[in-house]
Order: sequence, then structure tokens, then C-alpha cells
Amino acid sequence: MIKRPNLERTPNYDLTFDLMGRRLAEKLKEAVNSKGISATGELANSFKYDQANGYVTFLAYGQVVNDGRRPGKFPPIKPIADWVKARNISTAGKTPEQVAFAIARDIQKRGFRPQPFIQPTISVIEQQFAEYFAQAIADDIELNAQIFFDKNINNKKFEIKL
Repeated sequence: MIKRPNLERTPNYDLTFDLMGRRLAEKLKEAVNSKGISATGELANSFKYDQANGYVTFLAYGQVVNDGRRPGKFPPIKPIADWVKARNISTAGKTPEQVAFAIARDIQKRGFRPQPFIQPTISVIEQQFAEYFAQAIADDIELNAQIFFDKNINNKKFEIKL
């Protein structure tokens, strides 16, 4: 899960942040597909922007793929079996579950290298949206200044004594 920082919200900033969240979900899907990480398409199709909470969600194993896995703990068999089926890996007379068990045992012993796609994608999106955020914040300052002046100056009567 990639979460929105806890900042005071403003209308133009919110619109820009929501646009960035949707774009980030799209670009994460593209990154996973272009790296060939998502054999079944489940991971790629799991990237969703939650506008109400301001973050991008995806399947938990996406973080494991991104970060890699150290040796030690035995991984779950089902996702590996699904991957074996999706990749049409030759099983030499064994069931996909048996092949998945052998792969899982190897992962337990050796782990696997990370395939980073999250931070590189976030970095690209941040660079693309830097100007949009600057303009959104400037627009919000102007809007809030106008509201302040309308409330505090334009509706007041002043007496000038000479």
C-alpha cells in the first residue's frame, strides 16, 4: 500500500493528488507488465487508487516481488502453482502443485532477488507531477486569500476620521 502523506487538504491540491494516484496505479500496472512480473495478470490488475483514503492498493505479494525474499520461511504453494500453470512450465509428468512445492523449497533455501518496480515508478510520477503540485498550491493560496479578503475586508464598513 502506498499512502498519501498527512497534509492539510486544499481543493486544487486534492484534485492533483487524485489525478496522480490514478496515474500511479496505471503506471505500476505498466511497470509490472513491461518487466514480465505478472504471469497471470492478477498483480497487474490489482493496482487500484482508493480516492477516499488517498492511496494505491495492490496484492500483498507485489511487495514481496518488489523487495525480494530472504531464505528461511517457506512460501505459500498456491500462488506458485498458479504461476507454473500461467507460464506453461514443463512439469515432466509432475503436477503443477508438485513443481510449485519444489520451487517453494528452493525459495525457502535461497530466497530470490528483488525486482523493484514500486519506487522507480513513484520517482517518475513525482517528477511529472512536481509542476502540477506547485501550480495547484499557488491556486489554493490565491483562492484562500480571496476568501479571507472577502470575509474580512470587503464586507466591513470603515470609518475614516480626518
